[in-house]
Amino acid sequence: MSQLRAPAVLRFTADTYARLRLYVELCPSEIGGLGEVRPEGDGLLVTDLFLLDQRVSPSATELQPEAVLRLLHRCLEEGRDPEALRLWWHSHAKHEVEWSETDVATIQGFGADALVSLVTNKAGDLLCRFDSWVPRWSTVDRIPVLPLDEPLSPARALALREAAWREMVEKVSIMCRDEYVLPDGQVGELEFLTRLDEN
Repeated sequence: MSQLRAPAVLRFTADTYARLRLYVELCPSEIGGLGEVRPEGDGLLVTDLFLLDQRVSPSATELQPEAVLRLLHRCLEEGRDPEALRLWWHSHAKHEVEWSETDVATIQGFGADALVSLVTNKAGDLLCRFDSWVPRWSTVDRIPVLPLDEPLSPARALALREAAWREMVEKVSIMCRDEYVLPDGQVGELEFLTRLDEN
């Protein structure tokens, strides 16, 4: 894929947008992943989304580096262009959509010459930005996001929902915290991982 330019708009296929909404709706915490984009007219079209192995909490999502490498390997095996993996998407769950310091650090450390970043939430708010590091770092923020307005059949919607749930159960671990009281009265905190289907 040639060097990406800042898009005038980010569009989704009906399936990819439905999957994005399902991931965000079904996960009680933040969640994130990568996506394929390709130029289309004056914008970019999201052609596929990938959910990776990750640890999530109400205020963070942590993609596993090994999972990113496995996805790149899978793309090569399937004849996909790994250069098309230029979308990083994630949810802020029930919080507002904005670029946190952690988000900006993730964007800066992505390691590509251009990246489209998308943050959303359970309310359906969307915020998109485009960062390029060639010839020097520049950012275009608040790019309009337009999902394709194509209704899915009830059977297709149900199939996507079931597939999204199975994929999330397989790949998403939720970081939980529990407090306990020591014999001397001090409060300690225990962190543990739980599967999505145990919540």
